[in-house]
Amino acid sequence: MKNYIYSRCSTDEQDYAQQLRTVRIYLENSGITPDGVFEEKEHGTVKSNERELKKVIDLCQSGDRIVVSEFSRITRMGNEETLKIIKQLQKKQATIYCVKENLALGKIDKEVNPFKEMSDGLITSFIAGSAKLERDNISARTKSALDGKQDEIKKNGFFIAKKTGRRVEKLGNPDFNDEIRAKGRLKSAKVRAARLRSNPTFIQSYKFATLLRGKEMNNQDIANELNSMGLTTARGFLFIPASIPQLIRQGNKLLHLKQL
Repeated sequence: MKNYIYSRCSTDEQDYAQQLRTVRIYLENSGITPDGVFEEKEHGTVKSNERELKKVIDLCQSGDRIVVSEFSRITRMGNEETLKIIKQLQKKQATIYCVKENLALGKIDKEVNPFKEMSDGLITSFIAGSAKLERDNISARTKSALDGKQDEIKKNGFFIAKKTGRRVEKLGNPDFNDEIRAKGRLKSAKVRAARLRSNPTFIQSYKFATLLRGKEMNNQDIANELNSMGLTTARGFLFIPASIPQLIRQGNKLLHLKQL
């Protein structure tokens, strides 16, 4: 059985540190070493089949687990989307374990407890509804706050931002267009690429992975070999089969081309 960590943040202001800490404490106390870590910045209202979560589920085999800090990291879209995710898990004979709720979604052993499916279903429905309600409340509070600022602008011509103390005369940024967004994404990509090019662990892992691939070794064997050599991913985690093609693609792109 393999254990994969999955974490999701909605915005750039959030980070994964607290989620990972919660999951790692649980795994360490259980004597479990994670077989891979998957992270993504995506809103909880995006369908699971359009997110990194689907890749993790697809990677799972019978008996594998995906461990998350809490249920809301899976989805905030309510029961319908939750049931779709559960069906995907049941098809793979895998589970998602939510640490804070102590709840497992997916494969259920009915022979051990014939009532467990019913009780877990009721608990899951309640938690899924709560996650959606929390999302709706956050959205309502945000809209209310924006409406209040807009009223201040209409009344006084401005409002004072609490965080910066600056005078704000209009909401949003009309100049923040697609071209500026594209430039921002390109700048972020350049920063990430520069970090990888200067990361000796990444370079060494890429070289060995390419060498082993040339010997016609499969992804599982390459991952095992890199792990046995004490090498890790750029983020410091163990290699899994799915990370080998990405490592080689990134290395081919970043180490064989001119600097951006």
